[in-house]
Amino acid sequence: MTLNPRADSSTSPRAGLVLPAITLGFGTSVAMWAVGFITHLPVVRAPTELVGVLLLLVLSAGMFLAGRIGGWKLGAASGFVTGLVNLLILGSLIADKASGTGAQPNAAVVVGGWIAFATLAGAVFGAIGDRFPSTSRHAAPCWLARFSIVAAASALPVLLSGGLVTSTDSGLAVPDWPNSYGTNMFLFPLSKMTGGIYYEHAHRLFGSLVGLTVLTLMICVITREPRKWLKAVAIGAFLIVLAQGVLGGTGVTAAQAHAPTIADATAALPAPEAVPGNYATRTDTGFSRGMRMVHGITGQLTFAYLCMLAAFLSPAWSRAERTITSDRVLHFFTWALLIGLIIQLSLGAALRHFGHIAFMHTHITMAVIVLVIATLAGFRASARAKEAGAEGVRKLGKAVVHTIGLQVVLGLITLWLVMPYDRADPPAGIVLATAHQAIGAVLLGFTTLLFFWTRRLMKD
Repeated sequence: MTLNPRADSSTSPRAGLVLPAITLGFGTSVAMWAVGFITHLPVVRAPTELVGVLLLLVLSAGMFLAGRIGGWKLGAASGFVTGLVNLLILGSLIADKASGTGAQPNAAVVVGGWIAFATLAGAVFGAIGDRFPSTSRHAAPCWLARFSIVAAASALPVLLSGGLVTSTDSGLAVPDWPNSYGTNMFLFPLSKMTGGIYYEHAHRLFGSLVGLTVLTLMICVITREPRKWLKAVAIGAFLIVLAQGVLGGTGVTAAQAHAPTIADATAALPAPEAVPGNYATRTDTGFSRGMRMVHGITGQLTFAYLCMLAAFLSPAWSRAERTITSDRVLHFFTWALLIGLIIQLSLGAALRHFGHIAFMHTHITMAVIVLVIATLAGFRASARAKEAGAEGVRKLGKAVVHTIGLQVVLGLITLWLVMPYDRADPPAGIVLATAHQAIGAVLLGFTTLLFFWTRRLMKD
């Protein structure tokens, strides 16, 4: 049986099983991790049975989609990839709680059983999906573009979990790096991931998922993409993600420890139910807090970079023709908006990490400037793209306008809720502040895409 006899070149031997399976497997894993993270939040604490059902539903949906595209073979291959990727989190479930330093004796059996189950589930739901074949038709290179979109999407949970770390002031809840309380990060028991420890450790695990995703994307681009400059951009993406992880770890290790050793810190750890959100075994220094602030800024820039890479890898980028009349005003607006957002992002990060009133006033003032520029840039791009028939740019222009409006509303509500409480943010303030930061990252992503697409389509 071929990959899918109903499909065209997107499932030809040139595409094979590997790249589609990698794309769907990683995409399913990202969705499963996001569901698992939300349902395990200290304020949610969904029952284990419900979490299991939801994760199985996500896995089933991903494999059903694989089956619609390529039948049971692609479903099985995608399930196998999903099983491998989820080994990053499986370690927390098979950790030896007694010793706290390794895996349970039957870990190999559990790992093998999980991979076999994911593969079998992929084959079963892939076979079901094969009965409802997809009618989409894409060229083979589209799979590489799709995987780049998955890589960019994998960065969003990192930003969301990082925002919760900052909002709850739990950046020092885990005192060491790359280990967690002296234990291999991937073998830190789930039972100990409570309060601030959960926020910080989940952020690290999401970071490892992004690292693995972008590493795999880099390998795929190097082996399948003929354009040398795109290979360089993909290598740059992985190096940036790697540096981002080191930067975040340095922000932890640079803080001053309360206890002489990590073992002492572990011994002083309160019962899991008693761990507060801002639990810490280290004290911030100006340098460590500054490093974490830079880590937050570069995290959003990394997401923007991955959005740029996804645009470069899209088939539309290669076949695009310059249809938008040269426009110096639009050129200036998109430049100004990109720079303004980076400045605003830096001011917001400084406010969240240092809390100085001057940063708040400057951040509010800059928000007005960014709102004006974003509105002008969005409407200008939308109008010019409509004249040229560039539907994608027109949608990006509208997306920028709508997102900046939402961002301003979230910012005002957050300011009203959080400011009276100083650093002791109420739960609603924590949620809104984190949402404000996440939407800011989305806005930066839209702006980056608008910036590059207008230049790709604009006549000289």
